[in-house]
Amino acid sequence: MREFTLDDLLPHLLYSFKTEHEIIKSIQEVSDAFTINRHLIGEYLKNPRLISAYTLFYLATNIPKLQSVINVLGADFKDYHLIDIGAGPGTFSLAWMNLFGGSVLTQIETSSLMKEQSMKLLKAFYPHLKIETNFNETIKSLMLFGHSLNEMGAEQGLKYVLKGKPEKVLLIEPGTKESFRIGLDFREQMLKNGYVISYPCQNQNSCGLKNQTDNWCHQIVDVKHHPSIERITQIAKKDRRRLPLIIQLYEKTSTKKSETILFRVLKETKHSFEWEVCQENKIEKWQIEKKDLTKEEQKSLSLFNPGQKLTGVTVKEMDSLKRVRLVNKI
Repeated sequence: MREFTLDDLLPHLLYSFKTEHEIIKSIQEVSDAFTINRHLIGEYLKNPRLISAYTLFYLATNIPKLQSVINVLGADFKDYHLIDIGAGPGTFSLAWMNLFGGSVLTQIETSSLMKEQSMKLLKAFYPHLKIETNFNETIKSLMLFGHSLNEMGAEQGLKYVLKGKPEKVLLIEPGTKESFRIGLDFREQMLKNGYVISYPCQNQNSCGLKNQTDNWCHQIVDVKHHPSIERITQIAKKDRRRLPLIIQLYEKTSTKKSETILFRVLKETKHSFEWEVCQENKIEKWQIEKKDLTKEEQKSLSLFNPGQKLTGVTVKEMDSLKRVRLVNKI
């Protein structure tokens, strides 16, 4: 996997930044548009400087993020044609090409400036790549919503799925309560239309959090960046190393085995790890005693994030929790 640097990306932006200070200020302005000043998002899409700042910051950090998501899923999508929905400036398209390669991909994007920026980047790094804007139902494809479903909504997202008829659908969305609710709506519609969810849910039953408005499921991935990119994130005070995400993977058919997913890491005690896990789409509490673990295994478990797949054997079942021995100690 290629590691992109700041100098790799700067020549291929729509706007030429004059100073590092201008880059940082522009990144902060873009970030505010997505958090504090969401009513200004429409204006940001018309500004080459802000689109360039968005591209520089999120493209460079989304490439290792996609790799981390693929690692969590334990999947290989090398032979799949990518359909990038809400492709923006091509951040996930370029990340996909970087991981899996290919000669053609499909991008769906409504902003003319975003499309221009995407074309400039992809042609710079993959000059022979063919970029299509129409769906081809005859090829094996994966449809990706990379931080776009939360903006367009579940209903519009489903329309793209029904039109494109992909074999797989992957969601990578912000790990917020709002994104989770949109993801739940999307999940219900996908199940009604013949898809199965293979991650993070263990079955196709209703989510146990459906009626818990103040609780939501999300995953966390750890990523590493090139020092030039890491420096920018630190100066801009935007942590891109530990990222909360909503990750969902849908398939036409699934042969997956039932797995337990780490839902939340609770306070570690002197004698045990305390976790909440999702098992059969319901939340329960696990206790893993340290006496059964080596020092190396304890260190490994202390690094586990929500979203980690688990296999455990119940040692003792109590009123409020299960004492479990892990089978997969990484």
